[in-house]
Amino acid sequence: MPVSPALAEDLARSVSQMYEAAETTLLARLRAALADGIDSPAWVNQKLAAVSDLRAGITEVITALETDGSGEVRQAIATAYERGQQAAVAELGALRAGRAAAAAEALPAAAAVDRLAAGVIADTGAVHVRMLRQPLDVYREVISEASAAPLLGIQTRREAAQSALDRFASRGVTGFVDTAGRGWNLASYIEMATRSAVGRAAIEAHTDRLGAAGVELVIVSQSPEECERCRPWERKILIRTGPPGARDVQVEHAIQDGEMVTVHVAGSLPEARAAGLLHPNCRHNISAYLPGLTRPPASVPPRGTYEQSQQQRYLERQVRKWKRHAEVALDEPARKAANARVRAYQSKIRELVDESGMPRKPHREQVAKPSPEQPSQLPEQQPVTPPEPQVVEQPVPRTEPQASVSQATREQIEQARRALPQDRADWESVRRTQVQPERLGYDIRIDELKRDLEKDLAERARIVAEKEAEFKRRRTPKHRRRELLDEATYRIDSDITVGRNTVRGLEEERDDFLSGKSGNYSSWLTRTEPAQHEYTYQKDPFGQLLPPEEYERHLDRVLDVGESLRDDLQEAYLRDSVLEDLRDEVRRLARSDSPDAEQLRTAQIAVAAREAETIRQLLADVRKLGGKVKTQVADPDVIASQGPTATTIREDWPELLDEALAHFPREWLDRMRDVPMALVGSDRAYYGGGMGPNGTDLFALDMAAPTWYNGSFSSYAAEVAAHELGHRMEQYVPGLRELEYTLVRRRSSNNGVLEPPRELAGLYPGLAYRQGELTYEDQWSDAYTGKTYERSAPHDPASVSSEAFQVGLQDLFGRSGRNFGGLQLQQFVLGCLALL
Repeated sequence: MPVSPALAEDLARSVSQMYEAAETTLLARLRAALADGIDSPAWVNQKLAAVSDLRAGITEVITALETDGSGEVRQAIATAYERGQQAAVAELGALRAGRAAAAAEALPAAAAVDRLAAGVIADTGAVHVRMLRQPLDVYREVISEASAAPLLGIQTRREAAQSALDRFASRGVTGFVDTAGRGWNLASYIEMATRSAVGRAAIEAHTDRLGAAGVELVIVSQSPEECERCRPWERKILIRTGPPGARDVQVEHAIQDGEMVTVHVAGSLPEARAAGLLHPNCRHNISAYLPGLTRPPASVPPRGTYEQSQQQRYLERQVRKWKRHAEVALDEPARKAANARVRAYQSKIRELVDESGMPRKPHREQVAKPSPEQPSQLPEQQPVTPPEPQVVEQPVPRTEPQASVSQATREQIEQARRALPQDRADWESVRRTQVQPERLGYDIRIDELKRDLEKDLAERARIVAEKEAEFKRRRTPKHRRRELLDEATYRIDSDITVGRNTVRGLEEERDDFLSGKSGNYSSWLTRTEPAQHEYTYQKDPFGQLLPPEEYERHLDRVLDVGESLRDDLQEAYLRDSVLEDLRDEVRRLARSDSPDAEQLRTAQIAVAAREAETIRQLLADVRKLGGKVKTQVADPDVIASQGPTATTIREDWPELLDEALAHFPREWLDRMRDVPMALVGSDRAYYGGGMGPNGTDLFALDMAAPTWYNGSFSSYAAEVAAHELGHRMEQYVPGLRELEYTLVRRRSSNNGVLEPPRELAGLYPGLAYRQGELTYEDQWSDAYTGKTYERSAPHDPASVSSEAFQVGLQDLFGRSGRNFGGLQLQQFVLGCLALL
């Protein structure tokens, strides 16, 4: 029978499940160790003192894995080799008795099995080292963040611990790089390495057995969802050994002695495999080609595209990831939220397989559980009094932070970019359909006159019919009829002549206007009436508008990319010893009996600046950041038109604006390079598209920003400038408004029902919010995040600005004590900056 890497896929899965179960055990141990006493005031000290106990528990798991893993790998490869040999024997039953007997004779397998197994076992050495190190790193990270977060006013201890645990559950044990430079997590790496080895074992056994029977030719199957590397070899005949290159060969007929057959071979099997055929995830198989007997394989109807098969694998990974999130949930709401994401991704898998016809693979959605011999709980620990903290001087950062996007994230970004609409018209077409195109005033007036002309012609026809009937009834002489008919139609004929002349004149005047000829044209005729549309929003039971389903799918893509970028960012943070030292200094100062407020602020600024620069480096690995825009200082008349609080611009505006622009993709800034901004000062920063002189954009910088600030920008005014520039991006970056609207609507809907908006002035009575400023409160850290301006376009709310992206910029880059939306909002901003 044919052979392929899939022949031994179950063997690779059994090995990878051992390691996945071990990783699940580590997650459970880590969760149990951190959850114990998390609400106790002495939690931090107890956890720091228990590091050695956790290390001992992890070492116990790894020791058991080292003992069982190598034996399981060797057994899997030996079984795969045996399956390959059996496939060849079953395939060659049509040969003459002598050759069939040669095929059935057992070949020595030990050397090949040992060679392949040794390669996999050697690769697992790095696995075991990282399995010990990374959970301990995460354990310390959780303690660090959970202790600092409440002091900084960012999150509660439980929220910070859950956030760090979720990050580890998302990425697992990572850091394994294959020969092609691709990064892998633990389970995927082990499965890839083992699947490669067992696939090679099956194929080598198969081809070795064919060679023993004197069969030198094989044929490649056709497979649905084939990739670009395999497609050139589909249904081609290959020679088992020999030089590369296509050629014709003369071979003897499989069962007719002395009869020669000419066969065209596309190349050698080693050549095809080197080009990518039979890679670990390949669905092609090879079988013996028996000259004169074998027929080319029948064409297999496609069950979908290669891209859809890769999308299915991505969704399967997301299901497993969110099941791991549920495993590390510290409370029931977190567990329910993770399980909801599991169900959402499983729903997407069902939609995909229904659409494509591809088979669903439930086993790939499962997370291996620890066996009973691998307890997931640590023994009860006794509190240990930690040593007094040592006061150390703050180290001076000497190296730039380093951050890069992983290959898996890069591929995910490219895939998401291909799926997202490319321009504003594509985004708008999702939520509305055009029922009447835009029209020039001339065309509108000409159409009206033509309708009037048609009515006049119909009226004339009626008059003529009545008169002719009268002529017959009265037996009017024929020489009189013409004169009488002219008298009856004189007035309507005059109207028809005037109408025709007016239409002809307007058509000539319109053509002159459109060709650019100068003339005294009426302004109301040269004005363009906008197109008319019907909207396709979903609605809740009370008629409130909800995003189209396609917007929901686009938002999922953005959030998934943002989550992957966040994982890459956390990897960069973990590698940054300078950042760790800076964070230690913040913790040391915050824990002191009488912390110096200015010293603490300085230390917090150093941490925020280091983290923000790491984020910019990460994004710069995807696309260029920063650039210039056209600006002009508003003249006194423009300033006066903005009300009594408007003033001349602050003196440091060039530096402040350059700092804010450095946080946006250059591609975004290039979109707006031809439209200048008129700059004014104000006691409350704002942006107005088209509100400046001659239709330019107006940009008001904050003149009353507080001086106390502990974020990454040079001042709070610079952070607010980035916020307001975010509103300008809404005007020039297609999809940004639609995604903000979808995010806020998703957060503020419960079971398909939209919550009513609330007055910000009622939620925050001490602040300067005016009546009519509405928000969807949801559970945002700051309700301002859900602010809506949809009153200006109630029929098309996705067309107006929001605040989610803008305050998300402040959360992501500012990193001060103020928090607007938390982790999901930062992931949203990362995804938008990388994709749009």
